[in-house]
Amino acid sequence: MYFSKDKEGYLQNFLSSSFLPAPIHKEVKLIDPKAQDLEELLSFVWKTDELKTLQCKGIKIQVYLGSKDKIINSAKAKEFFLPYADTYMINGAGHTLNIGE
Repeated sequence: MYFSKDKEGYLQNFLSSSFLPAPIHKEVKLIDPKAQDLEELLSFVWKTDELKTLQCKGIKIQVYLGSKDKIINSAKAKEFFLPYADTYMINGAGHTLNIGE
């Protein structure tokens, strides 16, 4: 809903939250996202049976999380992925694994 009402404002807020506690990198360039792209991203569901299948095939999964993530609950993500992946929590990092300056 917010995306439809104010696309630019939504994207700026999302970027700010993604990079916290660091500032947004100047090199970041946004493509022209569509509402459908956002819906796909927000409704994506990680399936444990698919992760188990990868694990059984010997595929090693690594998950890196930031302890100060403002986009997802990194503690819950760690709990979810721990049985299927080598899971690392980077202290002080945000969603993009940047650490504040």
